[in-house]
Amino acid sequence: MSKHLKKSNIWVYLGLMVLLVLFFATRLYRFGEVPAGFHIDEIGASYDAQCIAHFGVDRYQVRFPVYFQNFGAGQNALYTYLGALLFKFTSFSPKKFRFIAVFCGALALLCTFMISRKAFEERKFALTAPFLWVVMPVILMSERWGLESYLFLSFTAMALCLLDLAAHSESKLLWVLAGIFTGLCLYTYGVSYVVIPLFLIIIYVYLLWLGRVRLKETLLFAVPFMLLAIPLGLEQLVTAELLPEFSLLLTDFRRMEFSRAGEFGFKYFLKNLDEIGVFFTNDFLPYNGSARFGTVLYISIPFIILGLLACLKRAYSSLKQRRFDFSVVLMVFFLVSFLASMCMVQLNINRVNEVYFAFVFLAAYGINSIWKRFKITPLVVLVLYMVFFVPFCNYYYGEEYNADIAADESGVLFYNTDLGVAVKTLSDFYGGEKQVNIISNDAEERHILIADYCGTSPYEFDQAYSTAGNYYIGLPEELDISGDTVYVIGKNLKHIADYLALEGFTVDAETYPDYYIVMTP
Repeated sequence: MSKHLKKSNIWVYLGLMVLLVLFFATRLYRFGEVPAGFHIDEIGASYDAQCIAHFGVDRYQVRFPVYFQNFGAGQNALYTYLGALLFKFTSFSPKKFRFIAVFCGALALLCTFMISRKAFEERKFALTAPFLWVVMPVILMSERWGLESYLFLSFTAMALCLLDLAAHSESKLLWVLAGIFTGLCLYTYGVSYVVIPLFLIIIYVYLLWLGRVRLKETLLFAVPFMLLAIPLGLEQLVTAELLPEFSLLLTDFRRMEFSRAGEFGFKYFLKNLDEIGVFFTNDFLPYNGSARFGTVLYISIPFIILGLLACLKRAYSSLKQRRFDFSVVLMVFFLVSFLASMCMVQLNINRVNEVYFAFVFLAAYGINSIWKRFKITPLVVLVLYMVFFVPFCNYYYGEEYNADIAADESGVLFYNTDLGVAVKTLSDFYGGEKQVNIISNDAEERHILIADYCGTSPYEFDQAYSTAGNYYIGLPEELDISGDTVYVIGKNLKHIADYLALEGFTVDAETYPDYYIVMTP
């Protein structure tokens, strides 16, 4: 290896280290505060994760489900099981649960770099796609909170990286890992049930045509993939009432209360043509993006268009020469995922999140093609992106982004965690010797949040929203003034707090803005 090539490699890896620092800085700054609150799907998934970790059942007492019921329509399982693994060894907190997204995003960034090293011959282009992964708003925002469907984006990067590495090598382990991670994609989001099989069929034919796969590679990939896919297939048959509910080994297969099969179909394609701008601007959910900055930063759009043309040209050339090239893999994944997205009942950024993997690489192809032709320096690209990225950061990390969420009706999906913190704090302080009575108009809506913080057994949770007598939700027929009960009371029920104050209780109105903490003196 020449000295020049060694020096080039050093600069590439130094650049990667800088990008990793920028990644963690952008993902962890004001982490847990932006977005503010805890989303209802995060609450459900994190409580199910605790139940699985400590009891081996979800909150409905279903043993190790492959698809969680959540609030009736189902919830993808992978994020919950990653949470269960985490909570097996540590206590619950929203930040810990959200850090799973950061961790998976970091792995995806590294995988993006590994793909780039092979996809672009010149080393100096290897950092373009990882840089875009760090700065694109939709990716940055998705990796700061625990919406389980966004894992499809991260695991797409991991699966395609392993598939690309396997296709370039003779390694049996890489083919097995590619099969495992591609199978895990099915547990991230329901649209993967369409995207992944179609993508694999086309790519398998492509690799077979190139002579890159034989029976050995096929089995090494297919066996772990099918072992992961079959349980989900059985769950779908149960929900469709084509199979009765049953149990197999450690898993219970139970019918969902609502089926989401009707959310996908070709009938939605023409309607979604009118909404195609959602991919680049924003949708009806402010926590997914802002029209002011777009999902990919508007500077990326011309690069994505140029990259699409460059990628098509490169893919065509490689097909003519009958050689393997990532551009073909990328175009197949982009077309399959884009068409599947257009068949969703309503275009929604988190529902089509895997498309942004393709957009990252298409933009990288576009930037690199201009870079080659006009000999522009990386500094020019960096300055162009900073002109868009810095104002986005000012918006996102300031108060404006949280204010936009709170002002929209979708903001009610983010719950203030004060109630859970208060009940947990009081339960720990009194060590279970006193019952905590929660009296608030919104307490029953937040009973999962309280159970989350208190680590409530799913068996007790389903029966009475209480845990071994430690807490109770609701207004009792008669308030206990004996001193055996402490209270968490909503601020709109001041008269109850005033009555208890007259009975000698101390009232803390400062610690939690929305609640009175009423304790015995």
